[in-house]
Amino acid sequence: MNETPLERLTLERFAAQVKTPFRLHREAGGEVELELTEAAAIRSPALPRAAGESPRQERFSLLFHGPEQAFLPQGLYRLEHASLGMFTLFLVPVGRAAGTVHYEAVFNRLAR
Repeated sequence: MNETPLERLTLERFAAQVKTPFRLHREAGGEVELELTEAAAIRSPALPRAAGESPRQERFSLLFHGPEQAFLPQGLYRLEHASLGMFTLFLVPVGRAAGTVHYEAVFNRLAR
């Protein structure tokens, strides 16, 4: 499967995949299934701009849940999804609940 460029992976594309599985490929081998549970815009105060300039920031976060017995430290991971393809994200563990670990990926980039 070819690598999907991150600029093609927008909030809208991820939001359409909430409650679906993502396959995470571990560098040391093996796979872990994560479920995307939330895709949300991040609101922030407007940044000052020069006259006539209108930079567009794209800010959003993704929340995944995975099995507690397959804990993943923060780092870059290759993920695969049936509709979105294969791509690499930086995931950070942000909590635990009911036998699952929650991981977050944050996007903060200039939109095209």
